[in-house]
Amino acid sequence: MANNTEHYLLCFLSRSYHEALKNKEAAVMVHFKIDENGNYKVLGAPKTPLLFYSRPKGDYIGKDTGKVLLDYYIYNGKLSKSGYKVMAEISNTTTPGRELSTELSTWEANFIENLGTGKCKVALTLVDKKGNKVNGPMSTAVREFNLSATDVLKK
Repeated sequence: MANNTEHYLLCFLSRSYHEALKNKEAAVMVHFKIDENGNYKVLGAPKTPLLFYSRPKGDYIGKDTGKVLLDYYIYNGKLSKSGYKVMAEISNTTTPGRELSTELSTWEANFIENLGTGKCKVALTLVDKKGNKVNGPMSTAVREFNLSATDVLKK
């Protein structure tokens, strides 16, 4: 880790198929800094809600491409129709026209289905009850993953 940087480390319990357990007792979060001299220093707990990305990530091959887990962990906040929500933008960047935009107001596992094959992207944004991005650290996450009909590395 680079000197003079701030970090949030979250450890959470998950099921065997990587779905996060959805309760605050299932996680431990540490907010820390590596100071200019390379020393570790624990910082105070954040006051704002934080969004931690979990899935999808990596490569999905064959039948695993049909239904992919979309999962994240909300720390220090609660999702509801009249409160915080997660905006999800999902796209297949290889095949234009395969995009999905959805608002998630309940904290539960979701699945991405029929996205096709190719390089895909998920962008998650934690928003307040008015639909504005939450001001603070860890309110957005963007990840890419691959969906392939066959294992291209296998010969």
